[in-house]
Amino acid sequence: LAVLFLHENGIIHQDLKPANVMVSAAGHVIIGDFGASSYMDRCGKGVTLQPTDVVTFTPLYAAPELKCRNTEGLVVFDERVDWWSLGVMLYELAIGSVPFRTGDCRTVGDFSHAFGEMEKISSSEEWWDMRFEEFIRDVRYLSFLSKHVALRFIAAARSRPTTPDKRPGCHGPAYFRPYL
Repeated sequence: LAVLFLHENGIIHQDLKPANVMVSAAGHVIIGDFGASSYMDRCGKGVTLQPTDVVTFTPLYAAPELKCRNTEGLVVFDERVDWWSLGVMLYELAIGSVPFRTGDCRTVGDFSHAFGEMEKISSSEEWWDMRFEEFIRDVRYLSFLSKHVALRFIAAARSRPTTPDKRPGCHGPAYFRPYL
């Protein structure tokens, strides 16, 4: 619900990771550290960062599209980067490690881990429960960790309202409440 709340209000966190997610004494999820966050454009269609803009993220949890500039030097992304990060955290919660571990994440230019295949999950461990395997399969195949943004639509689609956007110049559904 916390991620949905951000997206409904036009905010892309852009750096979701375990260190930025806390649970209150009452059991409520609290998301912190909005230093890297971005606002969606006024029609809720994502974010475009210019060649001179700095892109901030944590490599092990960042979606591939945050790490690559297009041929014009732009970084273009939307709220689906947060769903990727959430998928990585859910995988880590269930398995105990992040799904992509190849490459040296201390080197800013090396992000091959995001494009590697997910490691084969071994059920040889004594603690293993088939429910874990089903859970991880759901995280992967329900689009959270799709390497292709276009396929990472299920979670993002659930976060978007179906009512038309009535603001001038906007077409399609209303992605979030207008800024005050």
